[in-house]
Amino acid sequence: MRNVRRGFFVITLCVLAAATVNNAEESNPHIPITSITPRPGAVISRDTVLKVVLSYSIDQAKVGVELYAIHPLFDSTEPGHSFNALKRFKDGVLVKQPAGTIEFEYAIAGEWDQGGLAKPVVVTFCLMKREAKGSSVSIAEAEPVTYQVASK
Repeated sequence: MRNVRRGFFVITLCVLAAATVNNAEESNPHIPITSITPRPGAVISRDTVLKVVLSYSIDQAKVGVELYAIHPLFDSTEPGHSFNALKRFKDGVLVKQPAGTIEFEYAIAGEWDQGGLAKPVVVTFCLMKREAKGSSVSIAEAEPVTYQVASK
């Protein structure tokens, strides 16, 4: 009888451990790209409009209270820096549900015209959380997408 209890206890611990690992993986914010056009590696120009479908998940019950948005960040010619042409946090694609799919278009002319856009062009879509007035932090990032630029 003792071995049966011990076996049951070990199995219970294994099941609980597996459930904890699965819940931890599911609770981490994530933002994979479902589709994007132009396709990665394509040649783009100032007039390019990215058409993006992202799925996302946030481990927050307060999505309506706290502010979340999706922002594209472009690699800069200054190593280790990225930027976008959005003026305000709320100019990104606002996220109002804890999970879902978002489809949107983003014209890159603003980043192109600012100068400092690294070429080839690398864009990373980030799930941003507003921390305080004027500041935010990325809580999840999609895989970076790289585009080529036509040589003149």
